[in-house]
Amino acid sequence: QRTLSGLSGSAALWWLACRLAAGAHPRPLLIAVAEREAVAPAEAALRLYLTALGSSVPVASLPADDVRAWDGLSPHPDLPRQRLGALELARRGAPAAILCSARSLLQRQLSAEALQRLVLELKAGDEPGRKGLLEALVRRGYTLREQAPEPGTVSLKGGVMDIWPIGPQ
Repeated sequence: QRTLSGLSGSAALWWLACRLAAGAHPRPLLIAVAEREAVAPAEAALRLYLTALGSSVPVASLPADDVRAWDGLSPHPDLPRQRLGALELARRGAPAAILCSARSLLQRQLSAEALQRLVLELKAGDEPGRKGLLEALVRRGYTLREQAPEPGTVSLKGGVMDIWPIGPQ
């Protein structure tokens, strides 16, 4: 754990991008910023710097909910999906940059073990049974629909199954 200070503007992100591109961080790197509004610009800048450096290190954000727990409202559906994507990057253990706000650090997250139980990895050439695959997806929270219009949905039409994954591809 290190604290970086004294760099103005996006100089700290440039420094981190250079270290990530050079392979100085063999595991995922969590980058916390103070305010939620600073996460998206920092993520965009870090992606730009990594691309300029020719690096393919993935960048994700771990957003905080946009509602308070006691309001009885659900967060925007994209937020849990983004969190799952960031947590999956962290679970994989490969180099990655995960940006978050101080508030998102306070939220409870799925443990690596719980997340591992939810992962269903399909590779080219796999031939899972259609019924078993559909049941496995529904157990993991996917919604069966006529079409798969958004992440977390699956559709079945004849012999074709459309799956829109939740996490990173």
